[in-house]
Amino acid sequence: MQANAQLIERFYAAFGQRDWAGMAACYHPEVHFSDEVFDLRGADAGLMWRMLCTSGRDLVIEPSGIAADERSGQAHWDARYTFGATGRKVLN
Repeated sequence: MQANAQLIERFYAAFGQRDWAGMAACYHPEVHFSDEVFDLRGADAGLMWRMLCTSGRDLVIEPSGIAADERSGQAHWDARYTFGATGRKVLN
């Protein structure tokens, strides 16, 4: 398996175990992470995963479609959990 694909596999294996430190170790020190909610750089990206992994008691991660080459990689993932404020089940 290509090295970047292995890195993505490691990231999602750590995510599945809610191992935020393992996830953060997969990032470059100068990472820029952004989505609809967060716009983070460097170590702050790992701290975001710490917050998310420690607050979700029933978080289940299902990665798929992992692919990579020498320059880039991609994956799809579904997260299933209970939203604490309402108790409703979420598929993200």
